[in-house]
Amino acid sequence: MIPRQLLLAGFLLLSLVLQFSAAKSSDGPTIKANRFDHPPSGLFFFADSDTVLFRDFKKKEAHRSFDAGVTWEIIDDEDGDLKGSVLAILPHPIDNQKAYAVGTKGKYWITTDQAKTWRPFQIDATPTEFGPPFSFHGRDSRKVIFNGEECHGGCVRKTFYTTDDFKTIKPLRDYSRSCSWAVQTPQFAEGLDAADKIENRVFCVVAGVKISFEYANRLVYSDDFFHDDEEGIETKLHKERPVSGILNSAAVTKYLLVAAKSQGTDELALYVTDDAIVWHHAEFGKHKLEEDAYTVLESTNYSIQIDVKNTGQSGSMGVLFTSNSNGTYFTRNIEHTNRNREGLLDFEKIANIQGIVLVNVVDNWEAVEEQKADKQIVSRIS
Repeated sequence: MIPRQLLLAGFLLLSLVLQFSAAKSSDGPTIKANRFDHPPSGLFFFADSDTVLFRDFKKKEAHRSFDAGVTWEIIDDEDGDLKGSVLAILPHPIDNQKAYAVGTKGKYWITTDQAKTWRPFQIDATPTEFGPPFSFHGRDSRKVIFNGEECHGGCVRKTFYTTDDFKTIKPLRDYSRSCSWAVQTPQFAEGLDAADKIENRVFCVVAGVKISFEYANRLVYSDDFFHDDEEGIETKLHKERPVSGILNSAAVTKYLLVAAKSQGTDELALYVTDDAIVWHHAEFGKHKLEEDAYTVLESTNYSIQIDVKNTGQSGSMGVLFTSNSNGTYFTRNIEHTNRNREGLLDFEKIANIQGIVLVNVVDNWEAVEEQKADKQIVSRIS
């Protein structure tokens, strides 16, 4: 990935230049330095505000600033339980008023006013280690699914949900690998006839009926939080039939993607929908998707972008594919994209501009594939 520090540094430099030119007749720009005991972790701004949060991972403290980092204070709640108990702090991806703090012993906190106040809530489960603990609804920020584990000797996966910002919390189902909303982005099914029908639809990856191995995992759904049917309805992913071997799902702009793997192979099948009802098998021509060898990227409102790794660890390059409007057919867009040894891709989507991306490619790819030279990187914009 193109280092965000470089992009941020460029932005800060521009800001200082503008401030300096505007302040020539005064004392120039003001720079405020703050010293902390440990490096900030998980720092983020609430969108369109000067409020910023980060966590001290050693002291388990959350810090906030209401003036873009000039002054800081340690966050606590009315009971004094939040300070020193924060394991993670997460922003809501859509609602810029909300964030969540994960604490110890099943305690959590929510803010709905950009960190001014924090309200505690209790879930007798720890966040899952198999994916993001929270799944957020794309059109109603009060609706959140929590994927967790309850451990007493052994661990049982448990999923909960709320429709009122965790004022009330209800169990969704047990023994699920993960559960998520069908509607995870504001664009999903927007303007379609199915929008109302799937408003409360939940998808869960669950074990096979008789076999608990990964290759038997199924994707089931419910429109009433599994009240009338505890097992749920199997999703017909391919030619009106269910598919086994479900690994995970991902939401990107107006699309929902599900990856599946058959027994005895690393090759994956990818299924796509734009309404949570009709699914399509994604086609990549002669290319094959393999587990841990593809990356779903930030995409546009009218296509999906996926980079597929096509070399070994020493070369570590890929091909960037772009889909058609319903995410079914993918065509090669950019060749020889650069990845590091961990498989991370040099790719950045330009914020708020549809279809513009910055990507690093390997200029001397033939020599690199033959292990005759180090990579020569060239940046391209598309």
